[in-house]
Amino acid sequence: MSNAAGEMAGATTGVSRKVLLIAVLVAALLAGAVGGVIGWKVEQQRVKDDLRFIRPIGTVVSVADGSITVDLQTTDEDRTYGVGEDTRVDGGELSSITEGTTVLVRGRDGQDGPEAAQIIILPDSVASR
Repeated sequence: MSNAAGEMAGATTGVSRKVLLIAVLVAALLAGAVGGVIGWKVEQQRVKDDLRFIRPIGTVVSVADGSITVDLQTTDEDRTYGVGEDTRVDGGELSSITEGTTVLVRGRDGQDGPEAAQIIILPDSVASR
């Protein structure tokens, strides 16, 4: 009788190992899938953040006191940037930016919306491309 009890204990241990192995595999697959989805969402948000300040090139369509509006070549929208004393302008001066000027803008988050950290005035030859 002790032989039969030993065989039953061995069979139970074998089933438990199979169940444990299956449970570990399912948990690993589930963890991998969840990690992949989380990683994808994090990367998606990073790309959205990068695109928001990708240094867009465009044509100035409006100049106002403290802001410029640029018709972006990379999207079908205009974007207004705050400008001030701390805005760095390369290729000219802030006062030389007028409607029709082609610029490259490096933006940043400001209190009232996007601000231009740097504006590069591009030559006319770049604008025609």
